[in-house]
Amino acid sequence: MSVLDQTLDYQSKQLENSSYTHMKIVRQSGSQSANAGDDLQFEIPVQAVNLGRSYLTYDITTTVTGGASTDYIWHHEGIVPFQSVQLFTRGGQYLCDIRDDATMYSRIVGSIDSTDTELEEGSGHPEQSAAAAPVDIVEPLHPSSGSERYVGYSATQSTDKPYWEQRYLSRGPATDGSATFTQKKLLPLKFLKDTIFEVDKSILFREVIVLKVKLAAKEKLAYTARDDSNTAAASAAISSVAFSNINLYVAQERNASVVEALNAQTNSQEGFSLLVPFPSLYTNNINNSNKHNITIRLNKYHGSSLKKIQSVCAVQADNNSDAYNFENIANDKVQDYYTNINNNRLTEFNVVSADNLDWMTHKKRCKGTPIYNAKIYKRNWFIEDEFSNCADKMSDMKTKDTNVYSGIDLNEEIRYDIYATMASSLSRKWFSLIHGQKVLNINQSGLIIG
Repeated sequence: MSVLDQTLDYQSKQLENSSYTHMKIVRQSGSQSANAGDDLQFEIPVQAVNLGRSYLTYDITTTVTGGASTDYIWHHEGIVPFQSVQLFTRGGQYLCDIRDDATMYSRIVGSIDSTDTELEEGSGHPEQSAAAAPVDIVEPLHPSSGSERYVGYSATQSTDKPYWEQRYLSRGPATDGSATFTQKKLLPLKFLKDTIFEVDKSILFREVIVLKVKLAAKEKLAYTARDDSNTAAASAAISSVAFSNINLYVAQERNASVVEALNAQTNSQEGFSLLVPFPSLYTNNINNSNKHNITIRLNKYHGSSLKKIQSVCAVQADNNSDAYNFENIANDKVQDYYTNINNNRLTEFNVVSADNLDWMTHKKRCKGTPIYNAKIYKRNWFIEDEFSNCADKMSDMKTKDTNVYSGIDLNEEIRYDIYATMASSLSRKWFSLIHGQKVLNINQSGLIIG
């Protein structure tokens, strides 16, 4: 069949596209206010919705009493404020089930799986309103000044090339006697990367879907410290973290022909099928050892296929200023490592951090993400093993489509191992993100995910 050159193709075409409006959904029970540690539940009605274009808004207020004039309130940025995130049907079918450490999950994928465009524009990250201070989720670094301010776990880092880096913290007022720090937040649900919340498609679930989140503990959200270059313990702890003006805005499909087509598909015997990301998070505590060995067994619970595994090594006291400390800047945590799957090595050599083999192993994978160079990688240090045979092609085409079957079939159990040599006899907590995918089918009999 011949194809006309674009300059000779005069045929008119009609593009069918989605059109969205946002419906406001309030908390199912209770007020629009809550405290750290509380549960929030929202019911999404039977409508054609796009979770990838939905968002949550809230104000977060941190209070400190008994502080000194040299202490400041610090809010962690680039995270969702949730200990757990679950999306399920009333019949108990889970579309997303991150039961613990959702803050850490979001911190890891927010750094690794966001795009540099999202970083620069702020879209795809928890954003602050123009009324909040500071207003940016990102912060430009100026190497000409001799040092860069990106507070958290190290105060300075020299470089010979200007670049942007995500904001890890926002500083509030000095805690002189007492102080409060309030920020207005807009959280796109798609910031939960590689979950169903990132799927940018209209879906008609044909039954009420419940979104349940548990707000994180205050130690995961904020802390007090001296200033931006000294995170030593302040004289006062955080008294409370409160949330107000909590609203969920769900993108609702308004194109009548699209809704009609979805109705017809989901009401048929064959139904509507879609591959959706389904992540799991595992933690392993290892005490006082310079050899850290982690073993994870994977099966059909984790999905129909395994796409990738991401792992970070954090401090065990992962709260306050160390809540998201998984950097390896001075190679003072992980000196070298290798990984296995089903007792087969995934690298023929040990990946030595001091030789920058860890960065070289992940350099291509970080292209187009906020991790622009080795310095940022070391601050957001991670191990990733990719099993998707189309990942490189999709990356080369600058395309991300969650509805592509890829990875290792999980019909049979597989074993994944990390063998790491530490800088000394360390106690550390390893977080491993298992990225699987499941098949969502909606037909006249109901919704099934498996």
